[in-house]
Amino acid sequence: AGGEGQVKVWTVAPNATKAGGVLTCVGDFEVRSPFKHASKPLIKALDSFPSSDEIVIGTDKCDVWKVTLKRSGGRLVQTAGKNGAKVIDTEAIILVKGHADEVKGLDAHPTKEGLFATACRSDRVYLWDSTTKLELGMGELSVPSSSNEAVACAFSADGERLAVGTFDGAVVVFDLAKFAGGA
Repeated sequence: AGGEGQVKVWTVAPNATKAGGVLTCVGDFEVRSPFKHASKPLIKALDSFPSSDEIVIGTDKCDVWKVTLKRSGGRLVQTAGKNGAKVIDTEAIILVKGHADEVKGLDAHPTKEGLFATACRSDRVYLWDSTTKLELGMGELSVPSSSNEAVACAFSADGERLAVGTFDGAVVVFDLAKFAGGA
């Protein structure tokens, strides 16, 4: 993912180990703005929900998108693109229009489908529900001697905590049970 709104979709061979898995590109798609004459967004962060065809994307326009890969009969719907590339058919919606600042970090919850967190270069991290398109909670960073500009976030493997990295290297860990607004 990156510039020009282009995303490549990869699979890992089913019998491969995580460390030595073989990646295969199954196709790509382009994130297009629903607004006429809008430029393609630069993708700054993305993640997918485990065992799901949903991908959540943070952009340079401070938006958060949910992209659903379309399937028919269990297979991805694809068409031939430029130079024979496989283009995956998608449905994209904007979940959040105009985040507090440029989205720098995004992570999907490991066990709760539809729940994801975003971090932006402000002093806040947010929890969202992609199904209802609602903000579920917000945490404020308050690290002494730190810029408190969030640039990365990641849920713990059990999904009970959210780690947030700052521009100057500090890490804040939130307990989701005590997160502002709840999870």
